[in-house]
Amino acid sequence: MPNKSVFKLETIHKVGHLAEDLDALLTAAVRDCKERPEMARPREIKLTIRVTPSKQEADDVVVHSVVTAKSPAREALPYLMQTTINNGLKFAPSSPMDPDHPQRIEDYKP
Repeated sequence: MPNKSVFKLETIHKVGHLAEDLDALLTAAVRDCKERPEMARPREIKLTIRVTPSKQEADDVVVHSVVTAKSPAREALPYLMQTTINNGLKFAPSSPMDPDHPQRIEDYKP
């Protein structure tokens, strides 16, 4: 019977798409930092590995691995809008805040 790989950081790429997911989240975090350098809050990537006893075999354990990421929330600029008869929203025609040229509502002076 051939030897099986030992589960450790160097072999994590053998566990599903875990390594690819971790790499993709790291790339996304770097891209977000470059796109929003004024946002000083850190981007966070976590690799969680949970090890629990197996119910079938005393010598076995169940390993559950999860990769998660957290970035500061993205905010859109506020727009002045009007309600419609069906309780929808539309851009206010009298507003200087054209959706193609966003402007902060704080800068709006009627």
